[in-house]
Amino acid sequence: MGRFCRSRNTTTLTSSDRHMWLRLNADLPPGSRSELRLVATARPGLCTTGALKGFDLGSNVTHLEFVSPGYPHPPAFVRCQYDINPGMYAVVVNVTDLDLGGPANCLGKDSPATHVDTGRLDITRVTAGGWSSKDKVVVGNQLNAMMMPNFYSLEMYADNTMSFCSKERPPPISVPPYSGAIRITYHSGTATGRGYKLTVSASRCPPADLLEPSGAVFLNNEAKECVIRIVAPTNQTITFFIGENSYITPSTDCKEGGLEVLDGLAGSSPRIGRVCEPSMSRGFSSTGPGMLIKYWAKDFNTYSRVDGHYWTTDQGPGCGGALHQDSGVFTSPMYPAPYRNASVCRWDIFSPGARSPVLNFKAFDLGPNTSCDTDFVEVFDVDAEDRETSLARYCGKDKPGFVRGHTHRIAVKYTTSVRNGGTGWMVEFRGLASGDQWHQLDSWKSTTL
Repeated sequence: MGRFCRSRNTTTLTSSDRHMWLRLNADLPPGSRSELRLVATARPGLCTTGALKGFDLGSNVTHLEFVSPGYPHPPAFVRCQYDINPGMYAVVVNVTDLDLGGPANCLGKDSPATHVDTGRLDITRVTAGGWSSKDKVVVGNQLNAMMMPNFYSLEMYADNTMSFCSKERPPPISVPPYSGAIRITYHSGTATGRGYKLTVSASRCPPADLLEPSGAVFLNNEAKECVIRIVAPTNQTITFFIGENSYITPSTDCKEGGLEVLDGLAGSSPRIGRVCEPSMSRGFSSTGPGMLIKYWAKDFNTYSRVDGHYWTTDQGPGCGGALHQDSGVFTSPMYPAPYRNASVCRWDIFSPGARSPVLNFKAFDLGPNTSCDTDFVEVFDVDAEDRETSLARYCGKDKPGFVRGHTHRIAVKYTTSVRNGGTGWMVEFRGLASGDQWHQLDSWKSTTL
């Protein structure tokens, strides 16, 4: 919190909780004199008074609002931590205001510089077994024994903390049901801006209207009926992809449950597809800027899980897009069918919160290697000035390894011709921090191909 020597004017320091540690080191020559006067005053805790609004701790709440202590004039050297367990709900964390006085390229939670010089907001997904009783406020019930396993293969190597130090607000952060707690940690530092405001919303259904250029759609059997509208800007199209870990109990004519995708925002819009079977991983692309998703389950005893991701593009149905997410999936157009079209599609993946994107090609098949000159995938690192550095190039029957960017942005270019063959490709991506176990990824990949 502070270190002082020689003479100094009055300084006020405020602790985050009930404890403050003080050490005095005095090695004075004979005959010298020094004086130190301290006044300690007990005050209401900064992290609980005024920091939480609109709910009672421990109650069955579904919408929380967090405001940094003293907003918009926070005191220096304050640290607050909150743990929230969403249980069976899908959760969206939305940072509505952010001004922490630091640089855009936040160094992350393990950097000593960010602990003192700037404010910092850390948002962490805490998996089962990661709970700690230190400096926390718990909202909701403790984790239950029915915690579902984490299916993201990249996640076992990731520190799931996103760190923010500047005025740049992240996009809404979506968290699947049964995936653990959410930890919010705030350090005000010395270079304090206004602080932050954020909301945490938990629900059985995703938001009814999704307006971001990319995002996640998580559903399970607790959601009996949901209607979701995805809205893109004019002259853009939408692709919605259901991940490989999704499942719906099969039934005749989808009577027990299912998912339907419509090409437009009205209930009478043309149907793009309908699925009600265990193996439901596939993609759907609209022809215009609207898509309607209907989900239903007859009763809560029907097991279902939908891990979906969507993105919008102005390059044609299924072709390219910008994904501002910490994790997700995207595919080649028409996957798993050949895309026989002379075109160049580009996807840009932006990882929020002091992280760099890592790609994991879950499937790759562009047909025979004889077409490598006309049909191929290129991966580029993109810096803040939009300068590109080549990272990889794949074609034909290649088996791509993990590809990690060195900045917060990676670009994937897919060049095709009318001779393009194969089923295409599917990519899982994840933002990883610099301290993650990157060196283990390649050895793990070699054992799973």
